[in-house]
Order: sequence, then C-alpha cells, then structure tokens
Amino acid sequence: MFFNTMSISQNEVVLDNSKQNTLIQKITNVVSTGADNVSYKKTIEKLNKRLLEEVGTARTTERPINIVEEEIKRLEADKTELELYKTKSQNMQEEKETTQNKLNQISNTLGILKKIKEYKQKEVLEEQRIGINTNKLYEYNQKLKTLEEKSEEPKKLKKNYLNPIVALVICIGIIGISVLFRNSIVSAALGVVFAIGFIVNYYKYNSYKKITNNQNEEKIKHDKEIEFIKEAIKQCNEEINIDRDKIENKREKEEEYIKSKYGNASEVNQYILEDIEKIDKSIEEAQKEYNEIILRENTINIEKGNIAKKLENLAKQEERLEYLHEERATLMSLANSINLAGIGLEEAYTMMKNTVTPKFTSELTDIIKDITGGKYKKVKFIDEDGLTVELENGEYINCSRLSLGTIDQMYLSLRMAVLSEISKETMPILLDETFAYYDEERLSNILEYISSKYNNRQIIILTCTNREIEALGKLNVKYNLINL
Repeated sequence: MFFNTMSISQNEVVLDNSKQNTLIQKITNVVSTGADNVSYKKTIEKLNKRLLEEVGTARTTERPINIVEEEIKRLEADKTELELYKTKSQNMQEEKETTQNKLNQISNTLGILKKIKEYKQKEVLEEQRIGINTNKLYEYNQKLKTLEEKSEEPKKLKKNYLNPIVALVICIGIIGISVLFRNSIVSAALGVVFAIGFIVNYYKYNSYKKITNNQNEEKIKHDKEIEFIKEAIKQCNEEINIDRDKIENKREKEEEYIKSKYGNASEVNQYILEDIEKIDKSIEEAQKEYNEIILRENTINIEKGNIAKKLENLAKQEERLEYLHEERATLMSLANSINLAGIGLEEAYTMMKNTVTPKFTSELTDIIKDITGGKYKKVKFIDEDGLTVELENGEYINCSRLSLGTIDQMYLSLRMAVLSEISKETMPILLDETFAYYDEERLSNILEYISSKYNNRQIIILTCTNREIEALGKLNVKYNLINL
C-alpha cells in the first residue's frame, strides 16, 4: 500500500535576514494562491511583462506588435499606390489590344490601298491607250463633221455650148450653102466665122467637161474620205470598247483578288474607283496614322516594362503583407492567450481568495495562536497590505515586522494547514531538520501542537540533535526512536 507523505525540509527556509522577504512572500503565496512558489501579483506582473515585451500594446512603441502594425500600415499604403499601377497596367493592356487591333486594321487598309495603287498604275497604261484612241476618235469625228458639212451636191453648170458634132454638122452645112452661092469670099468668110465659132464652142465644151469631171472626181474622193473616216471611227470605238472591257474584267478580277486576300469588301469598293492621287493621299494619311500608332505602342511597351518592375515589388509586398498578417495574428493570439491566462488567473485568484484563503487564514490563526501561546491572536490577508497578524493589544502589524523565528513558525503552521486541502487522506508528515533554528520555547510549543493536532497521522522527525527527544520527553509524548 502506498501513502502520500507531507515532507517539510528546513533547508527550504534558511532563517537569516537576507531571506526574510522570501519567507514572507512564500507565506503570502500559500495564503493567496495555495502554493508557496506562486505569487498572484508577480505572476500577473510576469504576464503583463511578457505581453509588453513579446507582444506590446496600443500605447507602446518599438514592440513586436507595434513594429508589425507600422510595417503593415506602410506596406498597405505602398500597396494602395501600387494597386493604381496595377489598374494602369490593365488599362494599358486594353489600350495596347485596341491599338494592335487598330494597327491591324490600318495595315490591312494600307495593303488594300497599295494593291489598288499597283493595279491602278498598270491600268494607267491601258487608259493611256484608250486616251490615244479617244483623241483619234475626236479628231475623226471633227474631220467627219467638216467633211459632212462639205458634202453638198456640186452646182450644175449652164451649158453655153453646142455639141461639137452638132456644131460641126452646122458648120459643114453652112459652108455647103455658101458654096452654092458660088461666092468665094462669102464662103471663105463664113468658113472662117464658123471655124472660129466651132473652135470657141469646142473650147467651151471641153471646159464644161473638165469642170464636170473635176467635180465628180472631188465628190468621189470626198465620199471615199468620209467612208475611210467612218471606218476609222468604227475601228477606234471597237478598240476603245475592247480596251475598256479588258480594264473592266481586270478590275473585277483584281477586286475579287483583293477582297479575298484582305477580306474587306467595303474598303475595296470604296477605293477601287478612286484615282491614283486620292489613293496616294489615303496611303499617306494611313501611313501617318500607322506610324503614330507604332510610336504609341512602343511608348506603351516601355511604360508597361516600368510598371512590371513596380508590380514585382507589389507581389513581394503582398507576400510580405501576408507574412506580417500571419505574424500579427500570431502575436494577437499570444496576447489573447496571455490576457485569457490573466483573466483565468484572476478568476482563480478571486475564487481562492473567497473560498480557500479564508480557510487558510482561519486555520493559520488557530495554529499560530496555539504555538505562540496566544501572543498572536488572528491572521488576515488583504491584497493591499498582504499578510497581517493581530497582537495581544489588538494592533495589526505586517508579517515583515515579526521576528524570523515567528515568521518561520507561521510558515510551518501554514504548510501544516495545507494538509487538509491537499488530500482527504491522512498523509504521513515528514519533518527534516525543520526545527534547527527554533529556540527551546518555540520547539516545545510546536511539538506539543503537532502531537495533539495530528495525532491521527504518522509523524517522522529527522534530526541530528537530541533537542527534539528532550522536548518530547518533557511533554510526555510517546514516540519511536530510530538511530542511524
């Protein structure tokens, strides 16, 4: 069978002036907390000190929680500023995407314009040939108009002659008649006259014929020239139509090709009918806008690069903030634990003070009264004053004003009083050199008290002197002596 044993060692209490405060503190601790090595006030002070040093409060500076809070505050401010860069980066990314889309559109437009210009330049050569034929056609039409205006019938000439044959017959007839008259002179004169008349008539006849023939030849030549010009006009029109059909066919094929390549029918339809000058102007404007967008895109890329570096700091700060929030949570958890410990300790202390402490002080009062022969009547414990005792004259004094011997008696008495609170069992009491610094009177009083108060317990006294044996003998207390 095992027994619980209450052991009291005198080595724990060395009765000299330097240990007086320690001994009083132990007595106060037992009364207030139930353990001689646990001081409520000092424990609270240690908790507050730990809270102050390991955590800190809202009123402290340069403490862990204050350092963490300040850094969190600073990083949060920096993060807010960097968040603006994050938003700016997103806006710039959107702008870059918009710019890139615009750049693609302009690039596509430039491709259309340059392709149309290339086609138009080829078309110019064909249009020049059409222009040449058109100019010829104009000249032909003008010439035809002039010829047609001259295409009047030649005026009929009045015949002022006789037919040469008829004139010859008349002349012969007249000469023959003159011969009948047998007048040679008359005949000769008539012959001369009619000869001259015949010659004149013949000349008029030839002139008339010549003019008539010339008019006919001119008319024939004029009609042939008109036919030639009409044929030339017809040929020019045919060549112009053929060239225009070729141009139109090529244009349609080029339109289809450009539309299939660049996929923007509306722009192709818009520019395909414009002349080269307008296309050149459109190319110049599009190229200018393209260059401006390229410049803006380069600026965006530079700014994004600068922002990216700042956002790297944002990522680092977010990691640091996450760590600091965890650190703050840990510190707050520690502070909460310390505060809870303080609250728990205060509750336990209050309960101890309201339940156990009165028992201790009551028990201590009875014990100290007995062992001091009524010199000290009552013991009180007050938070502000600590442990006080009532003298025979009714005055209360602090334990610090008692002698070391009395304090030692109080400490032993209190520890004896704790026995009933520790366990309901009747534990043996082991006293190891407990009375080494007691005088004879105190030794006799304490042995008498122990033997009568705890006569139901086994009491073992360990000592190296005969003082206890002599005192027990005078008190007529029975005991067993074992010499080692």
